[in-house]
Amino acid sequence: MDNVISKIDAEIHRLRTNLIQQQQPDGSWHFCFENGIVIDAYVIILFRTLNIRNEDLIRRLHDRILAAQLQGGCWKLYADEEGGNLSASVEAYYALLFSGYSHSRDEPIQRAKRYIQSKGGLEHIKKSPSRRYRAKKMAGIHILYSAGSAAFSCLFPS
Repeated sequence: MDNVISKIDAEIHRLRTNLIQQQQPDGSWHFCFENGIVIDAYVIILFRTLNIRNEDLIRRLHDRILAAQLQGGCWKLYADEEGGNLSASVEAYYALLFSGYSHSRDEPIQRAKRYIQSKGGLEHIKKSPSRRYRAKKMAGIHILYSAGSAAFSCLFPS
């Protein structure tokens, strides 16, 4: 049994050392699962849905999403992506509005709305049923919390 415990302790030490070596000077870590603004958007959505009041973090995530918006009103998933990404743009649009720090009349939100409409809304999210499902679920969650909002009409163009 002592041999098993010492092997576990050695592995914990190895993993801890590896993690510490990968830490950035500012205290953060950067790993391959970082994917543009998508995680930021989902943290905002999760916190608002669960009524977690961490306004400092929500505001910083909001501002980071907003700063990543391209002039044409869209967001990208990957730096080399041409013409923006409809899925990422829908997720960013929704998260910005759901954060409470952006409003439907704000110029960046209007640009995002025009981009989303120009791409056909949710029905034209790339052939990924899971992305389409998540986007519709996000809109559904918002409808539950704020019935009657016209801000999301661009997601479902007629």
